Amino acid sequence: MTQSSRLYFALMVLLGPLSVGCRNQLLLGLPPVIETAPAPTCESTTGQSEYRATRLKRRRATQGWVLNLGKDGTSYAVKNVGPSGAEVVSAVNTPSGEMVLVGSTLAPTEVCEQPLLIVLGLDGRERMLSVLPLSGRLLSALPLGDGGFLVGGVTEKLERDSLPFGFIARLTASGEVSWSRVAQGLRGGVVAIRKQGERAVLVGVSSGDTWLIETDWNGNLVSLEPIAEFESRAQLLELGGTWLLFGLSQSFSSGARTLPAVVRLDADGKVIKRQYFRLGVTNYGTFDTAARLPNSEILAGGRLDDDMLNSACFTRLNARGEESWHGCLHASASITALMPMLSERAAVCLQTEIYDRELRMSVPASELQLVWFRNKKLAAFPLEMSGAKMTACNSITMLPNGNVVVLGAGQWLAMANEVPSQ
Repeated sequence: MTQSSRLYFALMVLLGPLSVGCRNQLLLGLPPVIETAPAPTCESTTGQSEYRATRLKRRRATQGWVLNLGKDGTSYAVKNVGPSGAEVVSAVNTPSGEMVLVGSTLAPTEVCEQPLLIVLGLDGRERMLSVLPLSGRLLSALPLGDGGFLVGGVTEKLERDSLPFGFIARLTASGEVSWSRVAQGLRGGVVAIRKQGERAVLVGVSSGDTWLIETDWNGNLVSLEPIAEFESRAQLLELGGTWLLFGLSQSFSSGARTLPAVVRLDADGKVIKRQYFRLGVTNYGTFDTAARLPNSEILAGGRLDDDMLNSACFTRLNARGEESWHGCLHASASITALMPMLSERAAVCLQTEIYDRELRMSVPASELQLVWFRNKKLAAFPLEMSGAKMTACNSITMLPNGNVVVLGAGQWLAMANEVPSQ
């Protein structure tokens, strides 16, 4: 454990229960705890609120989607993945060119969702499917040299007022769970994993803070580094030998409003710099996603928070990580995923909220759009799909051949299916 980690824990011991109440002074909540106890299973799930039962019931009609837009979005092909009730959250490519999908599926008993991992072979077809005997969903994965995987996720929010927490697990090459560990305190789960020498570095999110958690390959804690008052929302991006985390920061001076923020880490995972950016007419908002442009610049997306309208906005960063341009769509939404394409365009996932009469509350709703960038001006168009409906637009990735792939869930409104080629 590093010197800064030891100092932080010493402060926690001295202050005890006062540490949460003194958040503005310490800038941190309680540290996460990696427990040796395994992650919870569906059998350990208790209670079934009306909210949760209705939400799970709706999963029956959906299936995991891999939507291939080609290189420029002028055509598309949809592939169903996983069992009924599946939803894909994110993906990572293996060194051999295969694609590893992670997410969740509806448990057979329909009392919870279970973590899901799918490997698509070079022909685009399912080579391996693993439904973990746990409760929750996978958010991240790291392919290992032995053919297995180190995965991270978040447990299910069981009730309207309950608190989820993170977990990690190691899977064999056939998808079986070797071990799992609970990460108490990480309400946002484990959102990214990368290899650091002979260790694994997990990016975990708690309430307003981010934690860099170094473990060995058996899940044992090696070190813990906090990034106070910063909540990571996007995957790690490499830039000139450093790593960038995109998210939001809520500083003491900003009150209850958040600032779009980027944290730069060196090759050893140490914080070098924290930057704040504009998304539009105000400084307030969030970065929810980011992707690299062909010229090594970065396009980040999120939500502008002003008093009149919460707009979906972009910020473009040059190769040095400096802002070169920003612009907004005329849409009350947040950009939760994006991927630049050819012909000055990008595929974008927009998330809004709609009122659900059955649940009697506002719920998230997502939409896939194609956005054109020309002369620093934006134009967005929804992707029209015949006989199909995308119910969740979660992330967008690029295949080694340059094809852009959108991941999420959907349902067929008519009989049509096509397997995308890789």
